[in-house]
Amino acid sequence: MDGDDLKVIGAGGSPVIEIEVGRNYAIADRPGLYTVIQFESSEELTVREFGTGVLLIVRRDSLRSLTTPAQADRDDLKLLEDDERIAAAEKKLEAIKDLLTFRRVPKAKWEALSTESGIKIKTLREWHRRYRKDPRLSSLMRKRRSDAGQTRLHVLVEKQLKARLDEVLGNGNLTLSAVFEDLKDDVRELKRRFPNDDKIVLPVFSTVYERYRELSEYDKDAAKIGARQAGLLHRLQKGSISDIDHPLAMVQVDHLELPVMVVDEVDRIAICKGWITVLIDIWSRCVVGYYITLESPGDLSLGMAISHAILPKTDTLKLLGYEATWPISGFMWAVHSDNAGEFHGNMLELAAKEYLFEIIFRKVKQPQYGAYIESYLGTLSGKLRRVPGATREGKEALGDYDPAEAAIMTLAELEQYVLNLIIEYHASPHTGLGGMAPMSMFKEGLKGGCGAIPIGRLRHATEPVKLMLDFLPVKERVISEKGVVIDYVWYMDDCLQRWVHARDPQNVDEARMFLFRRDPRDITRIYFWDPESREYKLVRTRNVTRPKMSLWEFTAIRKFLEARGAKDIDEDMIFRARDERRRLLAEAAAKTRKARKARERERYSRAEAGARALQNKVGVPHDTAPPESAPSVPPSTSSASMPPGVEEVATPFEMNWDD
Repeated sequence: MDGDDLKVIGAGGSPVIEIEVGRNYAIADRPGLYTVIQFESSEELTVREFGTGVLLIVRRDSLRSLTTPAQADRDDLKLLEDDERIAAAEKKLEAIKDLLTFRRVPKAKWEALSTESGIKIKTLREWHRRYRKDPRLSSLMRKRRSDAGQTRLHVLVEKQLKARLDEVLGNGNLTLSAVFEDLKDDVRELKRRFPNDDKIVLPVFSTVYERYRELSEYDKDAAKIGARQAGLLHRLQKGSISDIDHPLAMVQVDHLELPVMVVDEVDRIAICKGWITVLIDIWSRCVVGYYITLESPGDLSLGMAISHAILPKTDTLKLLGYEATWPISGFMWAVHSDNAGEFHGNMLELAAKEYLFEIIFRKVKQPQYGAYIESYLGTLSGKLRRVPGATREGKEALGDYDPAEAAIMTLAELEQYVLNLIIEYHASPHTGLGGMAPMSMFKEGLKGGCGAIPIGRLRHATEPVKLMLDFLPVKERVISEKGVVIDYVWYMDDCLQRWVHARDPQNVDEARMFLFRRDPRDITRIYFWDPESREYKLVRTRNVTRPKMSLWEFTAIRKFLEARGAKDIDEDMIFRARDERRRLLAEAAAKTRKARKARERERYSRAEAGARALQNKVGVPHDTAPPESAPSVPPSTSSASMPPGVEEVATPFEMNWDD
C-alpha cells in the first residue's frame, strides 16, 4: 500500500455491506428495486427486478444498500471500547442471533424470545434494527459516558490498590479478603503521613472486588494454575466447529518456504528462497488468498494474506498473460492456524474482534489437525520441485547439482508461476471432493448444493485501504518532545503535539501508551491512531530526507553494524551504514558482472580452440580453395617450436576490459 497521498484514515474498520438472499437493493446507474435470488459466485449473483420480475446476473460491487450504516462511536482498535462493553455487545448479539435470518420477525417470535431472555420486546427490536442496519459488533455497543474510565480514588490509594492486586496475580494463594486487610493497613499508614488530606479514604470491599473482576481472566488463572493451562483456557474465542457445512465456514492458514532459489532483478544472481502464506477453504479446498515475500513469516505476511483472501482478486489476475477468473472474496467465519507467534499477536486478535471472525488454534506440534493446508502446501512444494533452481532434500541429494547456478526466476516471476498453479488447481479434479474441481465445489456450496447449508449471505469489505491498514503490525509507544521512536528511528508530526508526555488516564503515575501501525515494507512512515479524533494519521520520520527502507533491510543493516562491533547504534548510524552497505553491494555486483563476462570470454575462447583442433584433425581438402572474402591466416609461429607428438593448444586472448 502506497501512502504518499494518504494523510488521514477514518475511524474504525472498513464499512461492511451484507448481501442476503431475499433482501432488496439498488443497482448503480440503474433505476428500480432488485431482490437477491441466489449467489452465482462470491462476485456475481442473480437478482429479480421489482415489478417486472426480470432476472438479471449482476456483479456484487454494483449493489447499493438502501440504508447507510451509522458510524459507531468507539475507541481505538486496540481496545475496541473495553472488555465490559464488548461483553455487553456480545450478549446482545447472542440474544438476537436466532432472529437475524428473518426479514420480518413474527410477533410470536418476539414474545417467545422476550419471555425466554427476560428482555423487553422494544429493546430486542432496537438491537435487531441496529445490527441489521450495520452488521458489526460495534453497532451494538452503548455510548461512552464522559467520565468513563476515570478513577475517583485518591492517587496514592489507587497506587496501593494496584500494587496489592498485582500481588494477587503474582501469588495465586492470596485471597481478596487478605488483600483488603493489607489495603486497610496501607491506607492507615497514608493517613498517618498525610493527616490533613481528607480525600485519603479506604475504598469499600466491593470496589476492590470490582477491580479484581476487571483484571484479565488469563492473568487471574495464570496465578492459580500456571501460564500454560491458563493459555489453553483463555485463547481468543476458543472453540471448534464440529462440521464445516458451507464455503468460507473455516479457512486454514500456514506458511511454506518455497523450495526454489530466487534471483535478483538486475544481475540475475541467486539470493535466497522465498516464503508464501496461503489460506485454503476447508469446504471447497479452494485457495482463497496468498502472499509471497522474501522475508520470514510474520505479522505482515499474515495480514497481507488474509486481506488478499477477503478482497477481490482483480489486480492479482493482471499478473497473468491470459484471461482467468478467481471469483472468491468476502469475510470468512473462522481462521484455523497453528501456534506460531504471529497467529497470537495483537494484529490478528484486534482484526478478529472488529470483523467478527473466529480464531481457532490447532494442537501444538500436531500437523494432522491442519491436514487440508498441509496437504495443499505439500502438493505445491512438489510441483515447484520441477522448476529450475529448485532445492532438494538434504545435502547428499544435491550431488553436483547447485540450485543457485540453476536458478532463473525472480520473485515476481515465481509469483506469476505460483498463480498459474493456483488457477490450474482450482479447475482440476480433486480426489478429496469425489473428483469435483475445487472452484465448482465452491460455487455449488454457495447455492446449497453438494450437501451444503445455504448461507444466504456474504460480508464484503467496501474500503480496501482501511481493511489493509487494520492488518498491519501494531506498535505501542509513548510520545515525547522528540516525537516517537521505533527501532532507533524517530518520527514526528504536528498531530502528535497534543499528546506529548500525556499521562495514562487509568494511572497518572505512568506515561500513556499510544497505538501505531507500521508497514514493514517502508519504515519511514507510521500510522498514528488519534484517540481524540478517532482516526489514523500519517507520521513520517523526523528527518524527512530519509530514503525509503524496508524492515528486512533495516534488520540486515543492524546485523551488519553489530558484526563490525558498533556500539551505541542510533538512527544516523543506521542510515550511514545503509549507504555504505549499498556501496559495497554495488561494488560486489560490478565485480560479479566482470567475473561473469570473464567466464563467458573463457568459454568462447575454449569453443574456438576446440573448433580449430577439430578442423586440424579432419583436414582441409587441397582442391578446395578458401573463399575470396576469407582473410589469409599466417602460419603459426608457435607450432615450429612444439615437440613432436604434442598437439597445439590455443591460448585464449585476454583483453583488458577496464581500459
